[in-house]
Amino acid sequence: MTSPTVVEPPRTPPVPRTAAPAAKLAPPALPRTTIDRPRLSRALSRAVRRAPLTLVRAPAGAGKTTLTARWAAEEAARTPVAWLSLDPYDDDPAEFWADAVQALDRAGVLRDHPLPTPLEGTPTWFVPELAGRLAALERPAVLVLDDADVLSAPAVTTGLDLLVRTAGRGLRLVLCSRAEPQLPVHRYRLAGSVSLIDAGRIRFTADETRELLAALAVPVDQEAAEALRAETQGWAAGIRLAAPIARATPRPATSLAQDDGEIARYLSAEVLDPLPAELRRFLLHAAVPGDLWPELVADLTGTPCPGRVLGALARANAFVEEAPDAPGGYRLHPLLRETLLGRLSAERHGAVAPLHRRCARWYADHGSVAEAVDHALAAEDRDLVAQLLLDELSAPRWLARGTDALWRRADRPLADGRGSDAAVLRAAAAVADGRDPDPDDLAAAARASEEGDRLRLRASAALTCLTDATRRGDLAAATTDASAVDPLIEALPPEERREAMAVLRVDLAVGALRSDEPADRLRADLRTAAAAAREAGAGAVRGLAVADLAVLEALDGDLTQALRSAAESDELAVEDGAGPRPLRSAAATATGWALLQRFSLAEAADWSARAGRRPGAESASTAPALAVLTSRSHRLHREYDEAIGRLEPWLHDRALPGWAREHVVGEAVRLAIARHEPSTAAALLDEVGDLGWRDRLLARVALVAGGPGGTAPAEPEAGAGLAVQVESLLLRGAWLLTVGREAAGIETLLAALGRARSELLRLPFLDAPPQVRRALRTVPALREDARWLNPTARVHAEAAPPQRPAAPAVIEPLSAREAEVLQHLAELLSTEEIAATMFVSVNTVRTHIRSILRKLGVARRNDAVRRARELDLL
Repeated sequence: MTSPTVVEPPRTPPVPRTAAPAAKLAPPALPRTTIDRPRLSRALSRAVRRAPLTLVRAPAGAGKTTLTARWAAEEAARTPVAWLSLDPYDDDPAEFWADAVQALDRAGVLRDHPLPTPLEGTPTWFVPELAGRLAALERPAVLVLDDADVLSAPAVTTGLDLLVRTAGRGLRLVLCSRAEPQLPVHRYRLAGSVSLIDAGRIRFTADETRELLAALAVPVDQEAAEALRAETQGWAAGIRLAAPIARATPRPATSLAQDDGEIARYLSAEVLDPLPAELRRFLLHAAVPGDLWPELVADLTGTPCPGRVLGALARANAFVEEAPDAPGGYRLHPLLRETLLGRLSAERHGAVAPLHRRCARWYADHGSVAEAVDHALAAEDRDLVAQLLLDELSAPRWLARGTDALWRRADRPLADGRGSDAAVLRAAAAVADGRDPDPDDLAAAARASEEGDRLRLRASAALTCLTDATRRGDLAAATTDASAVDPLIEALPPEERREAMAVLRVDLAVGALRSDEPADRLRADLRTAAAAAREAGAGAVRGLAVADLAVLEALDGDLTQALRSAAESDELAVEDGAGPRPLRSAAATATGWALLQRFSLAEAADWSARAGRRPGAESASTAPALAVLTSRSHRLHREYDEAIGRLEPWLHDRALPGWAREHVVGEAVRLAIARHEPSTAAALLDEVGDLGWRDRLLARVALVAGGPGGTAPAEPEAGAGLAVQVESLLLRGAWLLTVGREAAGIETLLAALGRARSELLRLPFLDAPPQVRRALRTVPALREDARWLNPTARVHAEAAPPQRPAAPAVIEPLSAREAEVLQHLAELLSTEEIAATMFVSVNTVRTHIRSILRKLGVARRNDAVRRARELDLL
């Protein structure tokens, strides 16, 4: 197909006139509702003064004539202004120059030097003579030619060009037109002798829109005016034609969908109907996409060089313009696009869906999944919608970040889709939103993960099943699904696997919370998973990992970091992006634990109540920790029945993971001791078996019962968490005091105070055996160091820990990648874990670490982290 040519339809040669009608020689009368636009009047005055030629160029109905007529009426008091409204008759030399001379004569320009006008043709002397007489004027005259698009005859345009170039300062020519006139404007631009008032400047602002509507007896607020301006793009005729809708509709400015056809009729008559049929067909097909990319338009219209056509339409101000934010692309005015789509649907209804499918595939091929899905939805092709979403790995993205606006658009159309693609997407969206997926959808996803013929479908289905099993706590199913999903994700292209891999790592780390893995290993796995999620921008699963990590950190006594992790999880839940995410119960539980450990009982109770109201309160990491938190709070208030009631459901749960069982049994033993039931405490410990933490509880029971027991409680194990260290020291100190080794006991209790003070870890001391509490009250050395245990006491400056000497500055600044590695070192990740998180080799990580150590002037990783904190680099 050849490119359609942007030309005016052929005209019948006009019959010559003897004199111009009076109406052609004066500006048109302005409606009473015309508003003053001083910014444009000033711009037009400056343009006319600056250059001999001024172009006022804008589409039909933009307000060119109104602007120029109002300006001419104001300017006439200072400068002679001749006005000529052109029509097709004027595209003839004799007619045009006769009318132009009449306009100048009517304005008094040639009154003292009348010029005879030729009756036929244009003698060679005429234009130079007219230019000479204008050049001799004391004041420059202004000649306004409205509708200058009609001038195309070379004999007319050549003479007009000669007049502009030779009249000197005696003439200022103003041309109002839709397209660029048939004059050598490029030469004028090079010479700096042309000014332009274009469509962008003529468009109405929100304030002008509001003022115009008020003049039309339709008062609206600023928000409504801005909405209408945006929808019409400041097009004057569109705003006027929308006024009746605005008058009848409470919030009219948000949509012109109720237009009864006035705007469409105007655009059809003024823009579309004058075009050749071939060009109208071109625009009908090109209107389907929102943005007009030449390659896409070529596919839709069969036009080999659509860029030329679109460029010609843009230059002709035919409501097509270059896209300012998309070089090489064009856009239709939204109201013209609606008009064209209405015509297309009425005239060629069967062509609409295929055109939308073509757009969908083109956008998908060019990486614009949102636009592709929108066109597939417009084509009502649910299978294509599902295929596009799966091929773009939308399911892993939802699992990683939460469902987004794209799913909300596709949700209803895919609600009753019967294929496996739609089932996988529905299941993934449900899991991502924290809902239970439909069993049939989940079963279809399981089948697709094994039998699907597309890698992305199988990976999405397998990851959905794994995440669902993990969050339901089905450890057996999660283990099976993990073995299936890992090779599928590894088979994806590297740039596409980051989000899926982040979800996988978080699933594995969260799933492990139901196992008997050591707590320190669980924390390390969660840190690694959270770091991978941060790298992938996977906010939803990162918030999940960080919330669970916060619980373990709080139980471990790392209270400051637990509060930071909990706050980070909450920040991720409310951050902008895909949509609001639920605040994690685990984060509130961790916050409550940390506050309780610092003996802020009221605040801890408030956070435990929040944890019970948030989603996820029944998860593996939250439910037992929350039960212990609330039980301990009741115990400290001597509400023993309530305390045992919260703990009882978990006390004999054999499926409870090891880390949780330690705290549940530990709290039950403390509760039995508080109720003076040592036999109950001993019976609970008999059920535990030979576990490391059992010895500490046995020592506590023995010390409370009044006897020292057989052997001294062990020293804290290397690498043990702060809570375990402090408890071990307190038990050992109590035992030493009991057996009469008072000096050693006091020294041990001082060590416990020193370690706990950095985290304000108060509760272990207030919950310690009676020997410890007595010593803290009576021994002067302990009493002074223990003042910080009282949450309301003010610690004197001399009691504060000594300040470290100022660290030397960094030898040279860390690079961005080195700073990232340093952050991972602070998170206690191994070299291999850092490499996996950053998607680099182990050798690269080692090189970064060596550079960090050199720049910080230290020899070991731990020293590097300490020095970085001193320098506020972390």
